[in-house]
Amino acid sequence: MTRGPRPPKALTEAIPIAKARGIIQLTMSGPERIFDIAIISKVPVTFSRVMFAPAILASVYELADYYRQEIAQLRLIARDKAVTAELWFRSK
Repeated sequence: MTRGPRPPKALTEAIPIAKARGIIQLTMSGPERIFDIAIISKVPVTFSRVMFAPAILASVYELADYYRQEIAQLRLIARDKAVTAELWFRSK
């Protein structure tokens, strides 16, 4: 299970950043979604998940613990030198 629906403001602000990196495709919402945005560029192809972070000034360990389910889902994506998976945060 995920933390709920996509964060609309975070996703809206992530789209221009993703477009600057390449051609993007947004995934449909649903409990089975693993990523929100696929960024297609020469190398690498990136699958990113956009999340709202209540405390962006947390340590890497705290963020990794808080988002362990989302990180586990991103690890399902087959990766090599040409494919990456990223978790993007937005905070107030």
